[in-house]
Amino acid sequence: MTKNTTSLLGGTISISLLLGISGCFVSDTEAKSFVEENIRSCGGTVSSVTLTRTGLFSNEYTGFAQVSISGESYTPEIKATSDGFNTVLSLGQDPCKIHQLKLDANRLQYEAEQMQREAMQSLNELQQNF
Repeated sequence: MTKNTTSLLGGTISISLLLGISGCFVSDTEAKSFVEENIRSCGGTVSSVTLTRTGLFSNEYTGFAQVSISGESYTPEIKATSDGFNTVLSLGQDPCKIHQLKLDANRLQYEAEQMQREAMQSLNELQQNF
């Protein structure tokens, strides 16, 4: 029984080394470059990327990136898969789009407040004329 266990562990180690040697991994550097390419258009920077293999012999990874755009911090999820030859990376959310939505919401709020001030001023002028 000990012999079988040793054999099984030896096989497991061989498979693990084979996966590592065959290139079924995604580096944090590769993922960081991917995120940088995706946020370059909105002037964002990537401070860090963390990836974790989803299982012992899995070729799938999940993680997140720390991104900054105009002083705002975002943490998009990253998913990656590698078959040793090709790597597919994807972002769960697009930090540039989220940042633009925040800017648009702030602009709309400012415009609404400005319209409210103008309406109140007009109302006050009408009341003074009567």
